[in-house]
Amino acid sequence: MFSLVNVNWVEVVAAVVASMVIGYAWYSNLLFGKEWQALVGKSEADLKANASTAYGGTIVLGLITATIMSLIIEKTGAATYSDGAMVGAVVWLGFVATSAGVTTFFEGSRKKLWLINTGYQLVNYLVMGAIIAGWA
Repeated sequence: MFSLVNVNWVEVVAAVVASMVIGYAWYSNLLFGKEWQALVGKSEADLKANASTAYGGTIVLGLITATIMSLIIEKTGAATYSDGAMVGAVVWLGFVATSAGVTTFFEGSRKKLWLINTGYQLVNYLVMGAIIAGWA
């Protein structure tokens, strides 16, 4: 079964920091920020008003994600950066992309928003998996 005893918390924290950096860049005006804001109907003021809650929640959820990724990587025996990235890709495809796709179908939200959000998650899961499996 799964045990938190073998989780390398330094790797988990590093994966969360990487996730935050990726998210900051992904949703910045340099990449997809302006388009994402338009698709979700948020202004800069809206984002700033909710920043502490959004970032705090993102850190907590990132810790949960990285911890679960660590447990899955341990069970799969992934031990290299590429193995970890592959685990991240499989987890993303099996759970993230599909779940977000179902939500998109039922909410009728734009496919472009799905692409922006799940694209970020793909990169995020690839990097998290690589850090956790390869950094030993």
